Amino acid sequence: MGVFRLTSLVRSSLPHRVGTLAPAEGLRALPVDVGSLVYVLSRSHYVYAGQTRSIGYDAPLIAPYLDALIGWLNHHRLYPIFVADGAVAPEKAATALSRFRDKTRDLTGALSSLVAGDVTGLRVISDTIAFPNIRANVQGYLAAQAHARPDRLAFIGSPAEADDILALLSLYFSTPVVSNDSDFFVHAFGQVKMSSLFQKQFRLERDPADHRPIFVPGDAYDVPLPGETLLTSTLATMLSTTVTKLAWLPLILGCDFGPPDLRLWSLLFDGFRFAPKYQNRLLYYYRIVPGCYKDRNSSWPVDGANFHPFWQTLMKGVHMTTEILRVILLNLPEPAALEEFLRQPASHLPGVRAEVVASMRRHRDQLGPLVEYLHQCSGPGTLMLKANRFQAALGQGAPAPVSVSGVKPLHDGILLCLGIFNAGLDCLSEGRMLKFATDLHAFLSRERLPILAEPWCIFATRPPPNLPASIAPPAPGSEAGSGRCRCREALYLVQPLMQQCFHLPLFHLAFGSAFTGVPADLALPSVAALLAGHQRSGHQLTFFLPVVPQYALQPGAGTVWDPTWPVRFLSYVMLARGPGGRAQDSDPQSVTEYQTAPAPLEPQRPAVIASGAGDRKPIIYQLSAFQDPAAALLKKVDGLLARDLDRAIDRVLLAIMVVVTAAEAGPGTPGSPPDIDDVALARDLTSLCTAMADIPGLEPLPLGPGVPDAVRTAAMVALPLAAVPPAQADLLQATEHILKWSLTSANRQAQATSAPESLPARLTAFSLDMATVCSWLDLYSALSGRRLAILLRRSTPGSRVCQFTARSLVAERLLAVLNSGTL
Repeated sequence: MGVFRLTSLVRSSLPHRVGTLAPAEGLRALPVDVGSLVYVLSRSHYVYAGQTRSIGYDAPLIAPYLDALIGWLNHHRLYPIFVADGAVAPEKAATALSRFRDKTRDLTGALSSLVAGDVTGLRVISDTIAFPNIRANVQGYLAAQAHARPDRLAFIGSPAEADDILALLSLYFSTPVVSNDSDFFVHAFGQVKMSSLFQKQFRLERDPADHRPIFVPGDAYDVPLPGETLLTSTLATMLSTTVTKLAWLPLILGCDFGPPDLRLWSLLFDGFRFAPKYQNRLLYYYRIVPGCYKDRNSSWPVDGANFHPFWQTLMKGVHMTTEILRVILLNLPEPAALEEFLRQPASHLPGVRAEVVASMRRHRDQLGPLVEYLHQCSGPGTLMLKANRFQAALGQGAPAPVSVSGVKPLHDGILLCLGIFNAGLDCLSEGRMLKFATDLHAFLSRERLPILAEPWCIFATRPPPNLPASIAPPAPGSEAGSGRCRCREALYLVQPLMQQCFHLPLFHLAFGSAFTGVPADLALPSVAALLAGHQRSGHQLTFFLPVVPQYALQPGAGTVWDPTWPVRFLSYVMLARGPGGRAQDSDPQSVTEYQTAPAPLEPQRPAVIASGAGDRKPIIYQLSAFQDPAAALLKKVDGLLARDLDRAIDRVLLAIMVVVTAAEAGPGTPGSPPDIDDVALARDLTSLCTAMADIPGLEPLPLGPGVPDAVRTAAMVALPLAAVPPAQADLLQATEHILKWSLTSANRQAQATSAPESLPARLTAFSLDMATVCSWLDLYSALSGRRLAILLRRSTPGSRVCQFTARSLVAERLLAVLNSGTL
């Protein structure tokens, strides 16, 4: 992640500084990158004393460990703000695919070494895989804890990648981001290595009362929290530049959005000559860059689609030094000065060489897209905060320390950053952005009243400021008056705090699909940006399933994800149409799904692994081929979610479980690994959608003779036939019967016939259990996104939309099953 090669360039010249993160007094906000947290938890063997393997192999430990980690941070007066990734920008699809293939190759090599007798065993494998049980716990458990204990932590489900919100939080609170991503010592206040959080400060024990695993303080628990920190200001000093000019680094070196941008050379340095000892080296560098692109005459990233996936390999051979970076940055204009030049070409540009100004004037008509790409790489609002213009407008410096007994200022700062993020998605001018941020800060700090039971509620006597791009008149009843919940008028602040799910990309994509066409006063810039991404990607979505250890235990064996492909297909159907199943211009037309092929049971030569072993042909679900059944299904599902607010999502999820599992148990129906070249796949998917859509109220269900009697009885009790929702006890009992049958069926289909006690067989079975449960949790996440969108659409002015988060008994039970697995 981050700026290409920057970490290696910086490491030799500017090592991280070790210092304490804990404040001397009060509370300190600490933004935490959830993606890095999942990565380190998956691979680390030092998160608690005595640990010998990744915590992902011992799922019962994950939630207790997260709880202990939060308590330890609070003990050191740190308030963690966990931010998780939503949907990946389509411009980064090529980068994501390259990383997925690297992980696949590494895993195949590790599995091959294991069957060859490598003594490092599971430790080698855990360095290469992504545990879906850790991801589900970090997103689901931490979100639930943030709602239950907002005085201890916050959890933000970013509608896009987490980097933009993390950078804003870091800049506003003047604190580094805990992450392994080099983006944050370029665009934020600084970066703290994720390993700083893991100091073996806990011991694993058993609760004397019920023998549950618990983590208790170890020897290092009270040691001041060390942080390996690199501040942005330190990097700027090393490069003899300003923190705002660091924004040029992604364009100079390349980043996740694509290779270096040749427009820096052709638009800003046209006719400019560097000192002789730099000129030839820079000419060579910028002669190599066009080879990264499919069209050498358009050597700048366009929607992530016009460059070669191997561009990083090409650029690795080009020597770039910190000395050359200093020279380039010295002669580049400040980003704010470039924007001012676009508004007023005659304006004076202090510190910019005359030759650069002349080049800018010659190419002024082409500079607009360059500035847009600069902001895209930096993130919305970050340049404004980095320049300290916001703090100067308030007449203050960094936020003052917060009393341990009151977290409202922290909450207000988080809400402010969410407001700036949404406003920044519209690429506003700095002046309009600054005014909006100043007005919103005044509203939150002076007018938002704290409500003990709902500390995130926007409770005030008047509505918050409108987003700058909003031209909608105030909604009826939104005028100033007595104090009340204003969350419906502030969705751009509270929506990322409301979701409770286990797969954020699916949640946000489903939410966006069902939240289109809303009245102007409800419109969200994040949804508009999400749907615009569909357009830029050619209406194609891409998912990379977690890389987990698995072997081909039988000839022609599929992956551990194959038995539950109908569940994932229905998850994608939840993204396919608008509210009530209506068609809309932004509907995705296809979903491309990448998986890792199972490794063979015999060792492979390194040359075979390097050539691409482990790659599997992607599955492409042509959603456009299922428009009619998908529309009918979503019309029914959305109607049920809207009518039965309390338990609809559980009952719909159970209904889909019954239908899918019954279909898998029947002859000639979905159950075998999908082959996109086989017309049977399209037929089976259509039949599945049609079967769901044709069931009045999703019941009576088409249950064949293979369905156990207990499941039939459970279906009659739990599913959406009765006008009155089932009692909680009945729903729980029905959930147990249906879930047990569904999981048993999935495991039976993939059961190995040889060497069931061998390590390869146990690894594969362990991954199969994770894949099965996580597929159902993914479907729940998509249903949860549609549910929230439907409830918000149906809300009226004054509705307490901040209370629309709902407990799901089925999802909780699925998580409990996931957390009972161990290798």
